[in-house]
Amino acid sequence: MTHLRPLMAATGALAVLFGAGTAQAGSQRTFVSGTGSDANPCSLGSPCRSFAGALVNTLPGGEIYVLDTAGYGAVTINQAVSIVNQTSTAGATATSGNAITIAAGPTDKVILRGLTIVGANTASNGVVFTSGGSLSVEDCSISQFTFGGILFEPNTPADLTVSRTRVANLVAGGVGIYINPVIPTASGEVHATLEGIEAVDTAQAGVFVDGRQSGQSINLFATVANSVLSDSVTDGVHAVTSATGAPTFLMVRDTVITNNGFGTSSEGGATVAVAHSTISGNGQAFFTGGGSTTDSYGDNNVNGNGSLGPVPTAITTR
Repeated sequence: MTHLRPLMAATGALAVLFGAGTAQAGSQRTFVSGTGSDANPCSLGSPCRSFAGALVNTLPGGEIYVLDTAGYGAVTINQAVSIVNQTSTAGATATSGNAITIAAGPTDKVILRGLTIVGANTASNGVVFTSGGSLSVEDCSISQFTFGGILFEPNTPADLTVSRTRVANLVAGGVGIYINPVIPTASGEVHATLEGIEAVDTAQAGVFVDGRQSGQSINLFATVANSVLSDSVTDGVHAVTSATGAPTFLMVRDTVITNNGFGTSSEGGATVAVAHSTISGNGQAFFTGGGSTTDSYGDNNVNGNGSLGPVPTAITTR
């Protein structure tokens, strides 16, 4: 039943290093424009043309601002930075590899806001996070990738926040948001908070939470709230771990899970808890593999599925 086995080893080989290099000198705030040039200093009056060009002119912890509608290319982020678009359509389009790769320092915070990230049905991943302190994806649209919309695969404890973001139209083995920390020996916690997301029309799970690549000293906590997870070939949400993997807990609240192969799935000892959500039109409402748990707070709307599957455990607190 477990899906996405090819994801375990693939993402590290897919990184495309656009714009790598540490900014030696630059500004706290830089700008990009469709009429700019990467030969410019990336100032408001002389903006750069690409995110990669602006990054090398931006001080760690600084901001890259989008001035107008254009495609600004793929980029690898190796420092704390915010890429912010508040006034126009700003695209990061890739035809192969990854559109945005984040390989930053262990305390670096990266923010992506207001971006349209497109893979043209040929690129592998929209956003890949392999190292850093935290990633926040806000008000973005991610579509047309063959492998994943957002792949959160930190090598040390880190936090992911995704809000008001749509991940859609993923082809081949595509998963909407894949949370897969790769921390076999360290201790700590990995947190993922997904609020107001849409994961729609994915070839595999809308949200996949995977503790198998981390050791038991890592605790993996994920929350999906106020969201829509629909039209996945496999699952709306899927949580999995193993006997040697990270304890894995996924909370789903106030969320619509509809028209998927399975509404919720838990395997390998993972726990999925569901509260105040609508689960309808799925091939099977719930799947609970051996050693796993599906909990219900008793206030869900579950109807119109092909079958119910294993009845969740009724709980009131956890």
